[in-house]
Amino acid sequence: MVLSRKWAADVEAIVARRHDQGDDLWTTPDRRLAKGGPFSTLGAARLLVELGVDPAEPILVEARELIWSARREDGRFRLAPTGAHLVLSDGLCKRSFYRKEP
Repeated sequence: MVLSRKWAADVEAIVARRHDQGDDLWTTPDRRLAKGGPFSTLGAARLLVELGVDPAEPILVEARELIWSARREDGRFRLAPTGAHLVLSDGLCKRSFYRKEP
C-alpha cells in the first residue's frame, strides 16, 4: 500500500484488526457487515479509503466484493443474516470505491 507516511500507522492498525469480529474482513462468523463501531466491514473499508488507501488495493477489492455479494435483487444489501439496508452499503461503494478524483 502506497500512502502518506502520516497515516501508515493508522492503516496498519485497521488492517491488523481485520479478524477481530471472528471472521475475515471485519465480519462476524455469520457474515454481518455492519456490527457497529469502526471495525465492521463497512466502517473499516470507509476508514481505509478516507485515509488514502487506493481502492484498487487487494484488501479493499476483497471488501468491495464482499459488500457487493450481499446485494439483493431489489437493490438492498443484506448486512446481517436477517434484514437489509441500502443507504450504508450503496453509499460506501459509490463514494469510496467508484469516485473519480479531480
